[in-house]
Parts: sequence; C-alpha cells; structure tokens
Amino acid sequence: MTHPGRTCPHCGAAVSSPFCTSCGRSVETAPLFAPQGEQRTAPQPAVHPRGVPPRTVPQPVVPQAVVGQRPPGGTGARTLLLRAGIAFAALIATGIAGVFGYEWWRDRPAMQALDAADAAVVSVSRPLGEAVSLEDVSAAAAAAPAAAEKVSDVLADLSDDETTLAERVRPVLQTQQAFLESLAPFEGLGEESLTVWGTTLPSVQESLTELVVARRSLGSYDEGAAARVRDPGNALDHAVEVVGSSAAESLRLQLDELLVDLAKVRTTREAAVLGERADPLADAAAAAEAGQQGTDLDVLTSLGDALGAIAALDGMDPETLQRWGPARTVLTAATAELGVSSEDAAESMSAWVSQAQQKMDAWRAEHDRAESVRSSATSRLDTYAASVRRTLRQYDRARDATSDALETAELDDYTSSYDVEYAMEEGVLTRRDLLDDLESLSVPSALATTHGGLEAVLGSGVEAMRTGEQAVEDWNLCYLDCAETYRDTGGWRAFSTRSGEISGEFDRALKAWDTALNQALSQANAVPLPAMPKV
Repeated sequence: MTHPGRTCPHCGAAVSSPFCTSCGRSVETAPLFAPQGEQRTAPQPAVHPRGVPPRTVPQPVVPQAVVGQRPPGGTGARTLLLRAGIAFAALIATGIAGVFGYEWWRDRPAMQALDAADAAVVSVSRPLGEAVSLEDVSAAAAAAPAAAEKVSDVLADLSDDETTLAERVRPVLQTQQAFLESLAPFEGLGEESLTVWGTTLPSVQESLTELVVARRSLGSYDEGAAARVRDPGNALDHAVEVVGSSAAESLRLQLDELLVDLAKVRTTREAAVLGERADPLADAAAAAEAGQQGTDLDVLTSLGDALGAIAALDGMDPETLQRWGPARTVLTAATAELGVSSEDAAESMSAWVSQAQQKMDAWRAEHDRAESVRSSATSRLDTYAASVRRTLRQYDRARDATSDALETAELDDYTSSYDVEYAMEEGVLTRRDLLDDLESLSVPSALATTHGGLEAVLGSGVEAMRTGEQAVEDWNLCYLDCAETYRDTGGWRAFSTRSGEISGEFDRALKAWDTALNQALSQANAVPLPAMPKV
C-alpha cells in the first residue's frame, strides 16, 4: 500500500510507505494530542454548498424522563474511558509497527546479499539448465569463475554484519561460492576432454549438497530468506543428461568407424593402432557415466565395454595374439546390447588372428629346436670347461706345495733328504691323478688338439718329478763316491732344468686351450635361429 502525496503526521516529512523514513513511525495513526502550545478544537460542522440549509433528519422521540437522566454537558465517564482505550491501542499498534520496521531495516543488508549471490548463481545455472550440447555446458562453466568472484565480494561486504540473519546467511553464500568454483574445470569441455567431467562431477555434486544443507539451515530460521536462494540442482541434472546423451551419440558414431577398420586389420601393427585409437574413447565413455541413470547409463556402459574390448588390442604384437579371444567375447556382447552388428568385423579379425597364430606356432617350434641345439652345444662346452678348470686349479696347488717343500729344504740345512724324497713322491702321485682326470674327460672335437697339449704338459711334469725323486732316493742310498748333496747329482740338475721348461710350456698350452674354448662357444652361439614371421 502506497501513500503518494502524504506527509507524516508526526514530523511532517513526505512519505510514500506505511512507515516514515525520517522518524520511523507509522503514518497510519494520527497524533493523539495536539502539538504543545496549540489548543485542540472540536470538529466544525461542514457548511453546505451554495448556502442551502442542510437537510434535516427526523429525530427519534425520546421520553422526557430519559432525557432528564443524561449527565450534564452531553458526555460521561464511560465515554472518556472509551476514548482513552482507543488511544492506548493506537499507541501500542504504532510501537509494534515501529519494531517491525526497525527489524526490516536492520536485516536489509543480509537480504540484499542473498539476492546478489542468488543472481550470480542464476547467471550460471540458467544457461547450464538450458544447454543442449557439450559446448553449451562449457560456455556456462566459463562464466562460473566471474560469478564466484561476485559472491566473494558480497561475502566481504557482509563480513562486518553481526546480526543473527547475517550469521545464518554467510554459510549459504560460502557454499554458493564453492559450487560456482567447482564448475570451473568444465570450461572447454568436449569429446576429447570428457575425462575431466568424470573426475570433477563428484566434487560439484558434493558442493551442491552442502549448498542445499546450508539453505535448509537458513530456512529453519527464516523461511522468507531461504526462499531467496534458488536451488541449481535441476540445472546440474539437466547438464548431466546433456553430457550423457551428447557423449553417447558421439561415441556410437566412433564405434561404428572402429568396427569398419577392425574388419580390415591384417597385421599386429594395424591392430595395435586401432586399440590406441579406442583407448581414450573407452575412458571418455567411463567418464560420461558419472551422474547418469537409467537408459543413458546402460548405453554408456555398453559403449564403454565395446570400446574397451577394442582398446585391449593396444600394444598387440605377434606374442600377444591371444588377446583377441576374450576381447571378441566382450565386444559382441556389448554391441548386441547397443543394437549394433559387429559379427562381420569380429569374424574377419578372428580369421586373420587364426592364420597369424598358425604362423607363429610353426615358427616357435622351429625356433625351439634351433635354440635347443645351441643350448645343448654351449651346455656341453660349459660342463667340459668347468671340469678342466677344476683340474688345473688342483695342478696349481700341487706345484705350489712342491715349491714350498723345496724352498724349506734350501733354507734349513737340517732338513732331511728323506723329507724331500717324500715330497717328491707325493708330487708324482698327485700329478698322475690329475693327468688321469684330464684323460677321462669327454673332449669336444673343437678342443681335442689343445686339450692334448694340456695332457702333454702334465705328463712332462710327472716324468720330471720322477727324475727328481729318483735322484734324491739314489743319493740317500749312496755310500761310496757320493755327491756332497742330492742337489749336486746329475738327476736333480736335470729335474731342475726340466721344471723351468715345463712352467713355460704350461702357460702356452693353457692360453691355446682358452682361445680354442672361446672360439667353440662363439660357434655354438652362432647357430642360426629362424626369423619371426611378420604377422
């Protein structure tokens, strides 16, 4: 209700509402008393226009006895009390109206903040609720950061407001800001970036839930204030449907293209490329499932299964042809649910895989045979070489033992020649056993010559040791015309000379044997293996 052209009966200011903006009092109740210094006058009778006397109304006939009972002056105590009661009621009404007017003025900033924040949310939610394509959803999300900044500014302006309503409003504004900020990643949303949709939508839904809870909490305090906050949930649900239907339409077309190319695959390289193309599409289908329900969810799930089956071919090589079997089972089941025929493409792919597998099986059998030959040859050589090296290590220890015994005899004049004779005898027996070990080995033909060289050196060592042993033994039994020591005998000098020669012969024989062994191993490893077929 407006009051154009009226003035406040209390302060005289111009007013256009039920309450005066200057004094805050109601304009509906006239002052009960005249201003101080002015005499209140009784209402004057109206003057009839044109000087015509007013029409008289017949007065009821009142008995004289009754008239005589009225108090003098025409008014009584009851009348005065009635007027005082009316004035008191008017005063109370004016006070109540003033209280409500003050509360309206005090809560006005919080209400304005709600309106401003709601307008910012609607600037995003309305185009989101009217979207018909992924591009429309992206465009709506692009406006979200600026809208969130507006809500942030509103929050800052309300930060100093300590009213109860402001305290209740601030959580609502904060959740509205968080909701708008959560939409920002959807800017640039398209068929190639649907993964962002799947990863971001849960946080958007969570912020929307927090907004609904904050709005409900505000409504428990002030339903009128809560009514100013519009729920963007319907707009988000619409965007979810748009994303699902747009993704399903696009992915179905791309699945048809992949099935056409699947029927043309003739190499593992072509299969791997096809799987590489399908892989991001399968991820997009899974991402688009976020928030979907009912038929849209079923369609996207089937599309994801079909595309995932083709994506399983990514990285396929001749050794992984068996991937196709399980992939075909999933593909045919998923496309049947979509009402898409994949039998021709699957049958063509299966025929090629079968032929490729036969080639690989034949190659693998031939390869295994060649590998067996190579492995057998190298294994025999390794076993033989290990036996020879073990014997030669023992030969080295025997030479060291003989050398140590002779050096001790040289330094100790009291060493008995019988001890030397015993050491020489032990050396002969040890070398003879080692020679027998060499001669007992199964020698590969490629090492027969060099192996014989090692045997000859050990045989020479046995003979030289026998010569030295015999010289010591003869000297021990000599009683007439004997050399001063066994070292001065001709037999011992022959042993010493031959020992030096044998050391050089052994080194040369061992080097020749190592060379021959390495050559034999190289030849064994050089056994040709069949090349893998190109499939």
